[in-house]
Amino acid sequence: MTRPEAPSRVTVLAPMRMELRPIVRRLNLERETIGGRDMWTGRRHDTTVVAAPIGVGPAAALASTAAVLDAWPSDHVLIAGVAGALDDSLRIGDLVWPEWAMDAGGARSTASPAMGPRPTSAAGAVTVDGWCDSDELRMHQANGAVIVDMETASVAQVCDSRRVPWSACRAVSDRIADGIVDQAIAGLVRDDGRPDLAAVTRYLAPAPWRVARLVQVARDSGRATAALAAGVADALGW
Repeated sequence: MTRPEAPSRVTVLAPMRMELRPIVRRLNLERETIGGRDMWTGRRHDTTVVAAPIGVGPAAALASTAAVLDAWPSDHVLIAGVAGALDDSLRIGDLVWPEWAMDAGGARSTASPAMGPRPTSAAGAVTVDGWCDSDELRMHQANGAVIVDMETASVAQVCDSRRVPWSACRAVSDRIADGIVDQAIAGLVRDDGRPDLAAVTRYLAPAPWRVARLVQVARDSGRATAALAAGVADALGW
């Protein structure tokens, strides 16, 4: 893959710790406290990387991205996480580098080609705040979105306001057409990206057989986060 010259200071932002951990391991990053926040750092060749969790959802992403960039100014922000596939041709573990990100209100931000492969089309990511019904998802797909997540456009908004180039690497962890992840399962994760164990207990109590679905979700998420870590490492040239 041919890349432009790599930025010297790169910030990798992952919504959930389960997305961040494989990246930290793959890049061999070390934990450090920067600006009062837990981050993971490493250096290879002329590139220094800082990785940090930002939480789930647009509000958390806005606040955390600003705080991380206040603590450690960056030349490029790479948003790394899982996503739901709107395009039926995508499979679990596929990587998507969107050319643009759009929030639920329709505001778009364009990714920088300074890191990662150039998108092969004008396909983008739509960022939503909570569960969407099928009609809303079809509308986003008709507007050119191939994946749906809850953070990319918000991170992009902060980056644009500070004139920091950004790009996003999203790995498919579920396919909307399959219907495996529904509103109930989406509600089992807290805003900080950690599982809500009380909610999991309530989910399983009336129907223990649902554990099979949770196992599948965990398996698919594991495939996605492994692919994500490999994609981030490749983009950084590590």
